[in-house]
Order: sequence, then C-alpha cells, then structure tokens
Amino acid sequence: MSTTVNTVTGPVSSDALGRTMMHEHVLIGWPGWESDTFRPGPARDEMIAVGSDNVASLQDHGITTMLDPCPNDLGRDVTLMAEIARRTGFQIICATGLYKEDQGGGAYWKFRESMGGSADMIAEMYIRELTEGIGDTGIKAGIIKLATGTPAITPYEKMLIEAAGKASIETGAPIITHTDEGSLGDQQQELLIKQGVPAKRIIIGHSCGTSDHDYHMKIVNGGSYIGFDRFGLEMLQPDDVRIASTLALFEA
Repeated sequence: MSTTVNTVTGPVSSDALGRTMMHEHVLIGWPGWESDTFRPGPARDEMIAVGSDNVASLQDHGITTMLDPCPNDLGRDVTLMAEIARRTGFQIICATGLYKEDQGGGAYWKFRESMGGSADMIAEMYIRELTEGIGDTGIKAGIIKLATGTPAITPYEKMLIEAAGKASIETGAPIITHTDEGSLGDQQQELLIKQGVPAKRIIIGHSCGTSDHDYHMKIVNGGSYIGFDRFGLEMLQPDDVRIASTLALFEA
C-alpha cells in the first residue's frame, strides 16, 4: 500500500521513491560552527556544487531518493537540500529532531526546560515542521530524528525520545535514530513502544556499529527496523565485520 512522503521539493507517493539511501547527510555543522570565524567553511555555491556532484554519483548507481536525517541542531539546511534536489531531479527527505546531549544543541533546550519547557514544547515544533513546514520555507519534514549517546540514555535524551514519540503518534511520521557504537537501540525502541509508537514505525540507526547478533535480533524481533548505514566508515567499524553481521541476519 502506497502512502505520501514529504520531500524537500514536495510530497511524492512512496511508490515513486525507488532505490533509497536511508541515512546520508548533505551537510553537517557541529553546534558552535558559526563561532569559528577563522574557518567559516565553504561558500554556499561550493556546497551546492559538491552536493550536486555527490548526488549525481548516487544517480549513476540507480539511486533516486535519499533520506537526510540531519537534526535541527546539527547544521540542518533544508533550503540547501531543496536547491540540490531541484538541480539534480533527485528526491531528498529531511527530518525534524534534535541530537544527542553531548554533541547537540542541548544548552538552549535545557535552558528552555529550566524556564518551564518540556517534551510537549519540543513535540509541538516537530509536529509543525511535519505538517506545516520548517520556519518560513514551506518545506515539510518527512521523518523524526532522535539520538542517544553512551554509556546511558540521559534525562535530556529521554525528553527528546518522549517528544519524538508524541509527534509520531500525532502525525503518523516514522522515527529514525542515531546510536553510538550500535548500543542502546533496544532501549530507544522500548521507550518509544511503551509510549504507544508502533514498533514498525521505528528505524534504529547505526546498528552496524556492533557485531552483537543477539542485540540485532532483539530489535528485529521487537518489530522494528535496524539501519546498517555506515559502510565505508572503517574508522568506526571494519566493513568485514558489518558484512559478517549482515550475513548472520540473512541466515536468521
């Protein structure tokens, strides 16, 4: 059964997505990047050119769509995504969400929390970005992003998980996650399901960061998807380990 998916250039039928890369980024800007006036980064024209060239390489391999789950506080630039999409005819799906506490924009949101803010306030933003648009761009997010660090899910990250769950239940939007070293994804899944999010609406990202087959199967048997989405990042996990883990899943 097909459904409608928001892309940065407008809604499309899920039947029209074709071969889709499920976890790639056009641009990342770590919080605080704008404070580095000595290294301001590439000009916008250069970013568009590099992004368009990379998209063309994907298209050469028959890929027609990409999910860019960059959270709001990690340099997300939906107008840049839209410009690249228009120039290339490529479909890009953007996300709404916030990153993990140790590397995201938590200082602002924790300050808001201290002034009476809550998961409801964050969920309201997510819902608006999914249903009305991001800022004044008119571009709607197509998925919700959440992230946790290690060694444990922090209270701040639990607030983000709660916000993501509320927005998913309200809108029907799926959720994709970030995990460090392929860990705590089972806890992300458990918290979301307890909140009422259908398991099939959850993708536990970066699960290839671990070779723990029991961990993978726990998430799969719980009804959710696992993302094996970091092939090529050998500094984080050798690809031969990822391949062995993938084969073990096929055999199961």
